[in-house]
Amino acid sequence: CAQFFRYIDWLLTVPILMVEFYFILSAVKKVSGGIFWRLLVGTLVMLIGGYLGEAGYININAGFIIGMAGWIFILYEVFAGEAGK
Repeated sequence: CAQFFRYIDWLLTVPILMVEFYFILSAVKKVSGGIFWRLLVGTLVMLIGGYLGEAGYININAGFIIGMAGWIFILYEVFAGEAGK
């Protein structure tokens, strides 16, 4: 039950951090709105994959791989994607 509330907290706070990153980035240079949605999708994939694996809805290794895929996508967008250019 505690893990459920931890993930609810993360579902609120982590996307807010991504929104903050987008606003800071857009204040520094011109970026499209698409980067906001890509970062948000990466964040949700990371969190939902981790939760599903930890809660036992899917295999824990599959949840880890899905969560890491979301994280790697975020890193790509930040460093090599539109935000990194």
